[in-house]
Amino acid sequence: MKKSKQEIYKQQINWRKTNPDRVKESNKKYSKNHPEKIREKAEKYRKKHREQIKNYMKKWRSLNKIKKNKYSKEERYRTKIKVFTHYSGNPPKCLLCGFNDIRALVLDHVNNNGAEDRKKFKTPDCLLRYIKRSNYPKEFQILCANCNMIKEYIRRQKV
Repeated sequence: MKKSKQEIYKQQINWRKTNPDRVKESNKKYSKNHPEKIREKAEKYRKKHREQIKNYMKKWRSLNKIKKNKYSKEERYRTKIKVFTHYSGNPPKCLLCGFNDIRALVLDHVNNNGAEDRKKFKTPDCLLRYIKRSNYPKEFQILCANCNMIKEYIRRQKV
């Protein structure tokens, strides 16, 4: 006796409910082996439900301002640490003098073209995210605030 599609479907649903760990493991495995399909599916969903997602996120952000701000602050700090560590080692330190207090370390443009980036990027955080996405271009270095000011002073004296 052959089962109908509806019976098979119900049976699959029941199996999924009784074996959530196996389903989760199977989904993880599939996601790992097919990232492009997952990405395409997510993109298709976002396009189809753009307004719903936009409204949901707007509502969530307004209800969770403190949580969002805390997360954003932590994420900015993590990005800063990651970028600074890439350019100067762990823990981050000044390339010239070795000073290692993160509060006084700055990202310096090796070619002295920081004005262009300040026009292009709205905030320093945007620049850090760009650097991370661009696979850490070689045109940056980490200096302490003192060494950075001395470098700028010397540059202006030459002009």
